[in-house]
Amino acid sequence: MPDYDGNSWCDPFKTWMHVYNFDPLANISDAAQRKLVIGAEVALWSEQTDSTVLDGRLWPRACAMAETAWSGKSDGSGHVRTTGEVAQRLHDQRFRMVGRGINAEPMQPLWCARNPGACNLPK
Repeated sequence: MPDYDGNSWCDPFKTWMHVYNFDPLANISDAAQRKLVIGAEVALWSEQTDSTVLDGRLWPRACAMAETAWSGKSDGSGHVRTTGEVAQRLHDQRFRMVGRGINAEPMQPLWCARNPGACNLPK
């Protein structure tokens, strides 16, 4: 029997933060080729999902990818956006979704959302 060191075949589980940190332009240095990237897609594999958790799993990750695809990973000055900077916006979006009947899972604990930056780990 193989030794998996406690990890499963689907490890690491892809959180909204992992999705947000994906940069679709990361390995494209040619400006002309970068202009050919016209969108993004979020896939949800059914191995970890069924109808009882679909909204919870899909929408936080889709929102994170939408933020990255729409805004890009860096601003005009070259500053790379972090999950800490986007967390409040995504929390607010999740709150709107829940208000509309979409059972999206929390982006972070409510206490952290109410106290921006207080849950960030020091570097």
